[in-house]
Amino acid sequence: MKDIVILGCGYSGMIAALALSHKGISSTIIEKSPCTGKFLQDPRTISINLKSKDFLEEINLWKHLREYAADVNDIYVMHNYQPETLRFSKNELGLSGALGYMIDGGSLKQTLFSLVKENKLIKLTKSVGYNDVSFDGEVCNLTLEDGTLLKPDLVIVSDGRNSIIKDKYFGYSVNKCYGEAAFVFNIWHEKAHNNAAIEHFLPTGPFATLPLLDQNESAVVWSVESELASMYKLLDKRELTHQIQKILGNFWGEVKITNDIQLFNLTAQVTDKYFFKNLVLVGDAAHHIHPLAGQGLNLGIIDIASLSKIISRYFNLGLELNEIALKDYQKSRKYDNLKMFFATDFIDKIFRNQSLPSKVIKKVGFNFLNCFPRLKNQIIKATMS
Repeated sequence: MKDIVILGCGYSGMIAALALSHKGISSTIIEKSPCTGKFLQDPRTISINLKSKDFLEEINLWKHLREYAADVNDIYVMHNYQPETLRFSKNELGLSGALGYMIDGGSLKQTLFSLVKENKLIKLTKSVGYNDVSFDGEVCNLTLEDGTLLKPDLVIVSDGRNSIIKDKYFGYSVNKCYGEAAFVFNIWHEKAHNNAAIEHFLPTGPFATLPLLDQNESAVVWSVESELASMYKLLDKRELTHQIQKILGNFWGEVKITNDIQLFNLTAQVTDKYFFKNLVLVGDAAHHIHPLAGQGLNLGIIDIASLSKIISRYFNLGLELNEIALKDYQKSRKYDNLKMFFATDFIDKIFRNQSLPSKVIKKVGFNFLNCFPRLKNQIIKATMS
């Protein structure tokens, strides 16, 4: 395999290039932005589960990221101010390490970008995007905005949910607009978080606080219906802080918003296939789901783990990557990613449903899981992996 082109220098694109380089395989990243300023910023806090962390360790990336990662040792799940609470704890699971980790998006992006720039097996072509991808038989023609024509052996499509290639060559198993939007911002709180995350399912949508490195700082992801989001968007920080204080009560003590508030519309898409000829999708180009479980990047990292191992196997045997190999990749990821979509979609639906039967089911469900800790721990293990 001579030429591997990676479209997009986002998280998935950079991790894919670094994973391949760890296996001695070179690649070229094509990125339309100049990779400066806002490109290297991200207001979000990124969740890394144990399976993703293990892969990042395997390819020697975790040692560069660990200093930016806050441990998540406990997760509390609540619904609509009810007394029933689910607690998932690393101690109950007998773990020596954390349940998962939270990393500031800007630190993650800047660290990965620095590693990409200094890696001799990765060529970064920036400030130029691609205009089109076409085929002459099995030969791929990738035309860049500056007129350059590339004929790569493999194109890893990792340029996100708005990928031109995805829209041209791939369809959808899932294409859903939730009619919801998520506020993303950080808060200072009077009481220490003790490395605990909270997922509070409110009638208006899930409200999550995620621990940051400072014991008195957490990230917030607050999902509400789009109409309500439009109303909250008009509030100033003082008024919005008042709303947050009402939700949290005295759990964290006094709270203050510490950065700019970002708003993202929530949708879900899962493609019907993961490859077409020598085009292969990873990360958000293949799937994005509701953020309530924090599994977005984790799914992409496991895509990359699977694909890079298959590429490495064929590379070491001196074989060209063929349809059989890409079918193996698709088989390894398509079902798992669909399962995660259906799980998050179901959770969102059931906690938004305020009918009496739904309230009873949730109350009984919380009590049932607290009575059967083994079952409860199996649920968190599934999320962790």
